[in-house]
Amino acid sequence: KDLSAIGRLQTDFAAELAKLQIRVTNLENKTAKLEETQFSTTTKLKGEILWQLGDSFGDSIVEQEDKSQTFFGYRTRLNFETSFTGKDRLRTRIESKDIAELDEVTGTVMTRLETDGKTEGTELEVLYQFPWGKSTEITIAPVGVETDDIGVVLNPLNDSSQRAISRFGLRDAATLRGPEGAGLGIQHQFNDYLQANLGYMVDNDDASDPQQGRGFLQGSYSAIAQLLFKPNDNLNFALTY
Repeated sequence: KDLSAIGRLQTDFAAELAKLQIRVTNLENKTAKLEETQFSTTTKLKGEILWQLGDSFGDSIVEQEDKSQTFFGYRTRLNFETSFTGKDRLRTRIESKDIAELDEVTGTVMTRLETDGKTEGTELEVLYQFPWGKSTEITIAPVGVETDDIGVVLNPLNDSSQRAISRFGLRDAATLRGPEGAGLGIQHQFNDYLQANLGYMVDNDDASDPQQGRGFLQGSYSAIAQLLFKPNDNLNFALTY
């Protein structure tokens, strides 16, 4: 009786079963094609294009009247995020931008924008982070690393999705904005509440120069030491040198 019932069902739904088989076959073909043509099994490509329209108003430090003109600039970024083990991260960034630096006409760096600056061609940033044991993360960067890549910025407006417009509002310029370059960093988590960060960065031009007084150990450098205390998700303290 069961075999007879199954036979009747197959006959009654023959057309539907045929359509379902075709859909499954098409889906398998599409999946196979995606696997053959995918960008990478380990790398994600993220792109960002920013257009910025700006101006400044008010009294100037250089002159009594602000004579800056409305400007229109851009910034383009391509980020390649790679992981070989699922716990490490290799970030390769290619960037090109041309956005006015308002301090040239206002006379104060307080008017600088977070995105301003001009690249000659393109800039490259390469940074590799990987775990060392259960509580330590190591950062190695041959080019483009900054102190804020090692130290933690507590300002929520430093988040990549909701950044502050001004450099002043982004992060502490005294301790978390140094020259970009080659560097090493260590982030150690003592427990859920206490973390220590140490970093050493050398100016890009000096790091690759073997002349006396330059190079990775004698060139112009920045160093950072930070102790981070996190009693809860909404309240953090940092002591940074």
